[in-house]
Amino acid sequence: MAQFIVRLTLDSNAIGPFDIYSGSTSGTPIKVNQTRDQMIAGVVVTLPGSTFGTEYTLSVINTQDGCNDLLVTQNVVAYIGYVITVSVTEGSTIATYSVVAD
Repeated sequence: MAQFIVRLTLDSNAIGPFDIYSGSTSGTPIKVNQTRDQMIAGVVVTLPGSTFGTEYTLSVINTQDGCNDLLVTQNVVAYIGYVITVSVTEGSTIATYSVVAD
């Protein structure tokens, strides 16, 4: 899994609330009714990744009345991470490696 932080810039005058989508905005949002304060602080979006990367289009829609559902999109790529553990017995020249996908 990969995590992305979606933020509203400090100089934005958008009030919100905001919905965040991954892919088509005609589907179900992955985050709903995020407040301005939450968006300024950063909303964490978790998406599945792959070894060679999985591309997503994140869309943020301002659902405030009168904003005509203004939309901002950004393409992102999610990779899976790996944890590599090395074990070496004291006095030995042999190392054991284990690799686990995050």
